[in-house]
Amino acid sequence: MSCTSLKSSSVRKSQLILFERLRALAIIIILFHHLPAHSVDFYQVSFLGVHYNLHWLNHLNRYLALSLFTFMSGYLLEYNYPVIENRVQIWNFLIKRYLRVYPLYILAMLTYFKIFPQFININPCTVLTNCLGLQMILARENCMAVMTLWFIGLMLTYYVIFVLMKLLVSGTKSLIIFIGSLVAGIISAKILFGIGDKRLLMYLPIFLSGAYSCKWKILEKMSARWVVFLSIFLILFIWLYFRYSYPKIYLSGAKPQLFSLVSAQAFVLVDVIMLCFAYWTVALFKNFESKKFHKITYFISYASYSVYLVHRPIWWLMAKAYDSPKKILMLAYMMGLGIPLVIFVGYCVQLTYDRYIFIPLSRKLFH
Repeated sequence: MSCTSLKSSSVRKSQLILFERLRALAIIIILFHHLPAHSVDFYQVSFLGVHYNLHWLNHLNRYLALSLFTFMSGYLLEYNYPVIENRVQIWNFLIKRYLRVYPLYILAMLTYFKIFPQFININPCTVLTNCLGLQMILARENCMAVMTLWFIGLMLTYYVIFVLMKLLVSGTKSLIIFIGSLVAGIISAKILFGIGDKRLLMYLPIFLSGAYSCKWKILEKMSARWVVFLSIFLILFIWLYFRYSYPKIYLSGAKPQLFSLVSAQAFVLVDVIMLCFAYWTVALFKNFESKKFHKITYFISYASYSVYLVHRPIWWLMAKAYDSPKKILMLAYMMGLGIPLVIFVGYCVQLTYDRYIFIPLSRKLFH
């Protein structure tokens, strides 16, 4: 084996470990973001006479976790599919990606329709668009994306955008035209026809940053100095967001128009925060490696997709089975049993699906 091959193999292994840690961190943040809705609100507590209100942190958690998932998706797609230029490659890519994601997604969607009808406006349009993974493109009033699972629909849409990018972008100029046309199309659809979900646009810069970080090998250039540099920017933009945007949108009770200055300001700040956090976390994990907890990190990382799908239904069942009026008992029950249980069940679901469906079907279709 040549030195180049050894180096390439070493870099590949290092990147796999890096993304395992990122994926594990992202799903843990998601679990702690959603847990208060199924147990007690531990972001607002009184301890020794001091009142703590950390709702701002929980508000931020959703963006931080999903920014990691979105960034990793863009990066790994570019890494695994650097070239897509003909019909066979297009269909192979889409079939393989949908086979990886869609079957478990549709099972989760049907489960949500069954046990969370109070949170979902169930009608033919909602069922059809969400089951087909088109909710981010076709969402409109009375036909909205289903909570939590909307993010899977977002990723399915980004798969198509990734293919279009591969086919249409050949340089900097065509990239600018492509992104400009895409953004203009999303905004025009919302203004003219009232369709589309703003999150399709919100997470797009994160997805594209992931893809081009791989293409331009940005991660390989990240030194420990990036951690300090990005920490400063991350703190600054979080302060700006909670100082100027968050109070006007979430605390005032007002509902600014989608394309108002207040909304645009919040939109930009959230995007910058997500970008800074994604790069900061990558730089931190890349430059300060540790082999501690590698097995449990791999376990959580491997299970992360299924954990994302099953955690809310499992916690709903747990709350039905035991609902203590004592907050400390309920919190201990959901944290001590609920979090390990969803990770274990998610791992078993993912392992079963991969072993008996995804891998056998992939071998038949692509070998």
